[in-house]
Amino acid sequence: NNYDALKYCKAQDSESRLPNRDELSAMFFNRELIGLPSSVYWSSELYSPQYAWGQDSLWGNRTYYPRSQMRTVRCVKR
Repeated sequence: NNYDALKYCKAQDSESRLPNRDELSAMFFNRELIGLPSSVYWSSELYSPQYAWGQDSLWGNRTYYPRSQMRTVRCVKR
């Protein structure tokens, strides 16, 4: 879930974090260059306490998902 995704990135190293929505969009537009597998990725931004923004890396759709749902994590460095 989104909370676990935040913890996962923080546990990688002190430079890693969950990307914001703009960073996810940049990854989408560069998906072939960076080898981004097709999935829905969590962003660090909340829509509400129960929902967080995510982005589909196949079509580029950005929407919010229940934070309790399983999604993919792609950490970024500061």
